[in-house]
Amino acid sequence: MKLFKRPVLLIVILLVITVSVNLVTMLIQGQSDSEREQLWQAEASRSFLEFARKSQLIWLSGQSSNAKVKDELICPVFEKIKDVDDSFYQCNPDYFSCYLNSKKEFVENGAKISFKSEEGVRYLYSNDPLNSTSRLEFLFLFNLEKENKTITRPLYFEKSCHEVFLPQRIYGYGNPKEQKIWDWDNFNQKIFIDKFQVTNYEVNKWIETSALAKKLKVKKNDGNPAASALYLTKSEMDAYCMEQGKQVLSAKVYDAAVFHPGDYENKRPTILNRSRFPWTRSNLKSFVFKAWANKKKDFTKDECSKLYAKDCKSVTSYIHHSTLSNSWSGIYQVMGGPFEYLENKIDPKKNIRLSSIHFPLSSRVHQIGIRGYWSGASHNIQEFDFGKYEKDFENKERVGVAFRCMRMINE
Repeated sequence: MKLFKRPVLLIVILLVITVSVNLVTMLIQGQSDSEREQLWQAEASRSFLEFARKSQLIWLSGQSSNAKVKDELICPVFEKIKDVDDSFYQCNPDYFSCYLNSKKEFVENGAKISFKSEEGVRYLYSNDPLNSTSRLEFLFLFNLEKENKTITRPLYFEKSCHEVFLPQRIYGYGNPKEQKIWDWDNFNQKIFIDKFQVTNYEVNKWIETSALAKKLKVKKNDGNPAASALYLTKSEMDAYCMEQGKQVLSAKVYDAAVFHPGDYENKRPTILNRSRFPWTRSNLKSFVFKAWANKKKDFTKDECSKLYAKDCKSVTSYIHHSTLSNSWSGIYQVMGGPFEYLENKIDPKKNIRLSSIHFPLSSRVHQIGIRGYWSGASHNIQEFDFGKYEKDFENKERVGVAFRCMRMINE
C-alpha cells in the first residue's frame, strides 16, 4: 500500500487542479464582456500602481537600485556635464527618461510596461486660481500590455525633492557688523526654498517649453548643464521663478535659512544668534577666521567644498550642485562659488551675496549677510557696486550672477 500512496495523492491533486481550472473557466465564460473588462482593468491598475511606486523612488533618488545602470546610461543632453554632485539627477526628467529607455520594458504582476519614448516628456504649466500660483508637472506616458491587450497610462511627477521647508519661528535680517538687525517671523506662512541655485539645464528646458521665455527672448547656455545659470537679467530671473509658481529668493528669507538659530526648540528667542558662518556657531574655530588672521594660507579640498573662494582654484575643481556648502535649514551653495542675487525690499542696494569665487579667503566678504549691489540690467562690471570690498575684487570682466526661487503660502 505504501507504494501507491504518493501516486494516488498526485492523482488527487491533479484532479483538484483540473476541476478548479474548469470551474474558473466556467465562471469566466459566464461573465459578461463588461465584467471581464472590469476585471482586466483592475488587474492592470494594480500592476501600474506597483510600477508607479517603484518609479517614484527612482525619480526622487536620482538613481536605480543597480549602480551600474547609472554609469551605462546614454543621455545626449548630459554629454557636456562634468564636476557635478549626484543630487543633480534627483527629480530630473531627462535622467529619468534615459533610465526608462535603458530598461526597455518592465514587468509587474504579469503586465509588460514600456515608456512611450516617441512621446517624450511633457512639461505642464498649470495655474492655481485659489493661491494665484502656477505649477510645473512632468508627464510620462507608458504602454501597458497584459493578455494581448494594450492601454496607455500616464504618470505625473513634480519637482518636489529640490525644496526645503523653512521652520516657523522668529528670525533676524542683516549682519550686525553692517546694519541694524530686523526681526520678523513666519508663523502665518509656509515658506519653501529651493535647495540649489537654478542651473543652465533648468533654464534651457524652460526656454524650450515656455511661451513667456520665448517672448522675452531668453538666450540658451550651451555650457555645462549642471552649472548655475549666471547670465539672466533680473527680469528674466523673476519670469523663470514666476512660471514655477514661485518668486526669487529674498535676502530676508536667505538670512533666515543661513544664520544658525542656536536653540532649535525655542521658536520665539529674545536674542537672535548672528554667527558669521553657516556651518558652525564658533567663529574662532573656522578656517575662514584663521585666514583673516593670516594664520592659515593653505586650504584643503574639504574646506574649499564649504566655501569655494579664489584661493581654491589651485586646490580643487568647483563641484556644481554640491551638497557640502550647506546651512542648518538644508539649503546648499550658501557661500563661495558664484555671486547670488537676492531680492531685497529692505535694502534695495544690497541685493547680491558677495561671498564668492571672486574674492580671496582673506577677504571679509566671506561671512553671512555681507552684500553688494547689482542693477540686474546686464553683467558688465559697471552694473555692480561692491562698496568697501571693491579693493579685494580683481575680476574686471563680465560677471555672472546665480539665483534660486522660493514660494510662500499664507495660512
